[in-house]
Amino acid sequence: MDSLYERLSAYGEGDYYPMHMPGHKRNEVLMGMCDPCRIDITEIDGFDNLSHPEGILKELEEEAGALYGGARTFCLVNGSTSGLLAGIGALTRPGDKVLMSRNCHKSVYNAVVINQLHPVYLYPDTDPDTGIAVGVRPEQVERKLKEDPQIRLVILVSPTYEGVLSDVKEIGRAAHSYHVPLLVDGAHGAHFGFHRYFPPSAVSEGADITVHSIHKTLPAFTQTALLHIQGPFISEERMKRYINMYQTTSPSYVLMAGIGRCVNVLREQGQPLFEKLARNIDRFTGQMEQLRHLSLMKQPEGYRKDPSKLVILAGGTVSGPQLADRLRREFHIETEMEGPDYVLAMTGIGDRDEGFQRLAEALCRIDRELRPAQIPAAAGRTLPEAVKAAEAWEVLESECMELPLNESRGRIAGEYISLYPPGIPLLVPGERITGEFLDFAAGARTAGLTLHGLGKTGRIKVDGHS
Repeated sequence: MDSLYERLSAYGEGDYYPMHMPGHKRNEVLMGMCDPCRIDITEIDGFDNLSHPEGILKELEEEAGALYGGARTFCLVNGSTSGLLAGIGALTRPGDKVLMSRNCHKSVYNAVVINQLHPVYLYPDTDPDTGIAVGVRPEQVERKLKEDPQIRLVILVSPTYEGVLSDVKEIGRAAHSYHVPLLVDGAHGAHFGFHRYFPPSAVSEGADITVHSIHKTLPAFTQTALLHIQGPFISEERMKRYINMYQTTSPSYVLMAGIGRCVNVLREQGQPLFEKLARNIDRFTGQMEQLRHLSLMKQPEGYRKDPSKLVILAGGTVSGPQLADRLRREFHIETEMEGPDYVLAMTGIGDRDEGFQRLAEALCRIDRELRPAQIPAAAGRTLPEAVKAAEAWEVLESECMELPLNESRGRIAGEYISLYPPGIPLLVPGERITGEFLDFAAGARTAGLTLHGLGKTGRIKVDGHS
């Protein structure tokens, strides 16, 4: 059996094109880096210490911060996950209430458990044409803050995995009018603000803390991210303390060098690279106009969408997993994720012209071979409404048992159930298992999607006392 290294090496030598993260897209020319073994060191003399940067790493953070315009920027080598955990910890006290969009990443839910917070949920709007969750409206935020003066933090995901943005500026104004800070999980928006073709960054829109996964959409290694702070709600020292709680004490110099390379690419080549990306997206979008069955998701009414996220709708002709499988097997194109009836292809400045052309040709050929819609519309795409019965942290520490999914209605969930990717919990420990959730889960499993948290036989963990 091949080792992981051997399998990765063989895959890297093959002709599969990555329409997925990381954003460097295996573009060695753009990355311009040597064998990682040559630069894999520890905190030796002259190379600073990320826990307390005073030299070259401090300069790197300042250079990254200058690009985004925040008051202070921190480099992260444990991904956006560590930034979200640290940011939420720094802005709250145990027992606080937080207002969070229900489609937040699992790491936000983990922060809720670790800090024993009480979540109040914002349910995003759903695009009527596709059933995809889009964004949160400022009036939703303002109404919740007005109803509950005990809320201490607003947590928002913008853009979503599919690239739809909420109005961060107006949501920030609403939060600040109640003296509440705004934290934005902008993991998928690290490329924003560098070109007029793309939306502005949450940093420039006034978020108090913004977390960016630079590896998702920019030329950087997996696990690299940035955290930006500004405004009166958080001090640099407190933020630094919480980052050091969640960040490894042995940060990879390979990853940090990758952050540095990414910063240099943005500063020195950013404009021409983004111009080229915009041209490729426009050309690709034009080619998609000839499709009869497949189509690209359009900008939802009332929201802005990141054009670099190519959401390819199957139009009921095939399922999302079937379309992704054809692209993989027949055309050697690996997409980022599949929904019930769509696939997501991620693009960025690391992409080459060849990638866009291969995807366009593949989709045109598949489209010609498809027949009119034969598959019923995917059911259960709207996030099920939570029915809280107990605190998540209490249930996670209690005795649990497993039941067949079809025997679990009314019981209290003892584990997260998440669609992966993107890692958004559909069910949180301590929530009642409802018919709505069971319908959602059945629809997802029928479509061939992966539900993390269910056993291989479809059994679900429930609180043993419920």
